[in-house]
Amino acid sequence: MVTCLDLRLERAFAELVEAVLGRIASGDAGMASFVSAVLEMRRLFVAPPPDKVEERRIRGLVAELILLERLTRLHPRAVELWFGPDNDRHDFRGGNTAIEVKSSARETGHVVISSVEQLAAPVAGTLHLRRYVLERTSGGGISVGTLLEAILEGGAPEQPVRERLAAMDCPDPTSDAWNHVSFNIERSETYLVTGDFPRVTPASFTGGLPNGVGGITYEIDLAAASSLRLGDSEVLKLEKMIVAGLA
Repeated sequence: MVTCLDLRLERAFAELVEAVLGRIASGDAGMASFVSAVLEMRRLFVAPPPDKVEERRIRGLVAELILLERLTRLHPRAVELWFGPDNDRHDFRGGNTAIEVKSSARETGHVVISSVEQLAAPVAGTLHLRRYVLERTSGGGISVGTLLEAILEGGAPEQPVRERLAAMDCPDPTSDAWNHVSFNIERSETYLVTGDFPRVTPASFTGGLPNGVGGITYEIDLAAASSLRLGDSEVLKLEKMIVAGLA
């Protein structure tokens, strides 16, 4: 026997009873009729799962979180250096030192630069480009969710980290929408963006961009910057330098 104990649900209960009786009248068994009617009503009220985020966006966020996790090991408040969610010119900045993060799915030296300002160094400062080659894998590897866990275990304050993620349109970093793909790090490389580094900046144009040009997106080949690639010890020195200003 099934009874409604909440008067506020009487109308919904009556619709459920009507659905069950209709199934029984059609020849279905009593219990089967009840179960199918409940499941049908449940589908009406349960929100559909969120659409899965495209792999390209997940890869880009994962690349930034990989660096954030590394910096968090050096200082638990490294999230304060993460400006990518604000659409700032550079993804990470501490004092006059900045790092722009790029990711790719293949072992190619080509990366896309989204504006003429992106590879312009801070005033009286230095800019580095960090590239991660992230190969898609299944059943493990690195994901948005596992990186969040590692960052928080490193001592990062949870609320600021989640606020930064929400600003990246990732309000639930443990959801399937953001974790339906995972990656392995196939390569990590860091370049000093100066001198002969291939780039287009506002200084490339006399008097600014040509009339009528609102912006420029271009591709660079990092093979042309091989002499500016940092060694492992230089990378660690850079990471220590960018967190040095945190109290």
